[in-house]
Amino acid sequence: MRPLVTPWLDEAPHAPAEVAGVLALQPSGACVFHRTSPVPAAGGCAVHPWRPLSCEHFPRVAVIDPRGVHVTLSHYCPTAAALLFEPGEVAVVAGPPVLDEGRRPEGLDARESLPPLRPPAAHDAAPALMSWDELTDWERRLVRTVATAPLTTALPDLALFESARDAVPAGLDWPAAPVAIETVWRARVAEAWVTFAPVVGRYLASKVHASWAMYLGAGTDEVVRQVAIARAVLQVESARACAATDRRLDADALRHAIRQSDLLLLHYADPGILAGGARI
Repeated sequence: MRPLVTPWLDEAPHAPAEVAGVLALQPSGACVFHRTSPVPAAGGCAVHPWRPLSCEHFPRVAVIDPRGVHVTLSHYCPTAAALLFEPGEVAVVAGPPVLDEGRRPEGLDARESLPPLRPPAAHDAAPALMSWDELTDWERRLVRTVATAPLTTALPDLALFESARDAVPAGLDWPAAPVAIETVWRARVAEAWVTFAPVVGRYLASKVHASWAMYLGAGTDEVVRQVAIARAVLQVESARACAATDRRLDADALRHAIRQSDLLLLHYADPGILAGGARI
C-alpha cells in the first residue's frame, strides 16, 4: 500500500473559523485517503471507521422538519449520477434510517418551522398555511410532474445560470458560460437534449424533494424557481462539456454536466443566497 500523502490537510483560508482545513488530494484528484488495489476488498477508504462526518453524510442532502427526515442526493457523486440513467419511475418513497444507530443526519434543521403558504389559487380567499400533509402531497405531485415534463430545445436562461454563480461565496469561483454558447447549444446539444428527457427529468425532480429552498426562500415558489435554475445550469454545463470535447451531447458528456451542475448548486453556492435569502 502506498504511503499517505503529506500533509493530509490543506488550509482553507476562506472557510468558517471552526473549519481546520480540507482533505488534501492525490495527484490523480482522488481523496488523500483513497487506496487502489487489484483486490477490491483491499481498496477504498483507508480511514473509513474514522472518516470525517462530511464523508459519512455524502452524497445525502437532508432536511429535518416536523414530518421527519427527508433526503435527496448530490449527483456530484458518480454513483448517484449514474443512477439517473437507469430506467424507472421517480417517486418519493419511505426508506431506512439514514445513519446507523438512529443517529440524525446533518442537514437543514427546520423542525421549528411553519409549513409554507398554499400556492396561489383562484378559490383562495386569503393566504393560508398549508398543512404538513398538504405539503407532502404537493411535493409528490411536483416530483412526478417535473420528472415527466417534456423538454424543449430552448436556449438556456443565462440570467438563472448567473444567479447560481452569484451565490458562490468569496474565495471560490465558477466559470462563466462558454463563449458563443448559443452556437454551441444549437450545434452540439439541442438535438440530443430531448432524447435524454428521462435522465434530465429525474435530475430536476431531485431538486423538489428535501429542498432547502423551501425554508430558506419563498416556500413553494422558491422550490419551483430552483428547478428552473437547475435546468439552466445543466444546459450551460452540457454546452461546456460539448465545447471542451468538440462533440455532440452523449451520455458521458451529460453525466459530466450533471456532476458539475450539482458541484455548483450543492457544494459551491451558498444555499441561502441561492434561495434569495441571506448567507448561511
